[in-house]
Amino acid sequence: VSSRRSRGHVKEKNIVRRLHALASVLVLAVSPAFAAATQTVVLDLRDRSPERGAEPGPVLPPLEMARNVSHLEIYLPLGSPEGLYDVRIMTTQGEPLLVAKGRAKIKQGLTSMGVDVAPTIRSGRYILKIRERGWDWFSFPLVVR
Repeated sequence: VSSRRSRGHVKEKNIVRRLHALASVLVLAVSPAFAAATQTVVLDLRDRSPERGAEPGPVLPPLEMARNVSHLEIYLPLGSPEGLYDVRIMTTQGEPLLVAKGRAKIKQGLTSMGVDVAPTIRSGRYILKIRERGWDWFSFPLVVR
């Protein structure tokens, strides 16, 4: 009886080892797809506040994002209020590639919002447009790599 139990115990250990090995293979196979499906980029507009007055502001480099991004986390310019915002990514010819809306919230002095993106935007130069619902659009140059 004891030898049957020990054989059963050995079989059980082998099954557990095989399950662990299979689980490891599945994690390795699923992880890259999951990571690609949840690519997030931060577009930081805090130092790009809309200009006031006649003096032009400093020329800043364009915002950048990868073409496989599926979520934008946008840090709005300093002083931006909470509320509903419209977001667009436009071609330089004015064709909209993304039309979205989001709710901005203030946390620790930072006004931010998230927007989901279909990761189908090709590499190139675009314009990111943002406005608080009911107000004028602000435009920011954007490069997708």
